[in-house]
Amino acid sequence: MFARPPAVGGIESITSGRDGAWRRQWFAALLCTCTLLALYALTYRGAIRYIDEGSTMAVTSALATGHAPTLNPLYPALRPWDPSPQSLSTPIYSKYAIGQSLLALPLYAAGLLGDRRNPVLLNGNPFVPWGPFLSMLALGTLATLLAALGVARLAGTLGYGPRTAALTALAYALTTEAWPYAKTFFGEPADA
Repeated sequence: MFARPPAVGGIESITSGRDGAWRRQWFAALLCTCTLLALYALTYRGAIRYIDEGSTMAVTSALATGHAPTLNPLYPALRPWDPSPQSLSTPIYSKYAIGQSLLALPLYAAGLLGDRRNPVLLNGNPFVPWGPFLSMLALGTLATLLAALGVARLAGTLGYGPRTAALTALAYALTTEAWPYAKTFFGEPADA
């Protein structure tokens, strides 16, 4: 009774054709990714507030600059957060697993292409340069985006359409602890 008009550009041309289902899935994934990136960028804090993040970042910086995986070079910036301050004469190691630091190494290197001279001041002490600092903070966002895309892929595998899969991924990324963790340097987003 009501015939669908032929596709003439726009979204209809993206989602029509013999491989329209594949295109609809990619279009939904792209739209979901752009939405999450925009929301995360608008609510991004660009700072660290806990010794957990600081010590993991310090290990990444130490590994990237050719030092042993100790906190000694950057420990003065972390000292106010430490409940039992350590002596700098002995090696100080992080109590967190090294996986997060290893995942952040490529981001640290990419951040060196940006601002590498001006250090972030943490508790009044120089910490790491701004470029690597901001690029390492993006690790949580990237890990959360990958987890959300995994949720969407799982929903698609279970037989749901691209719209339902994208809405499920958005629900995961915006209504769970994924959103606050996406803006930190904690290890939880990478664990997901």
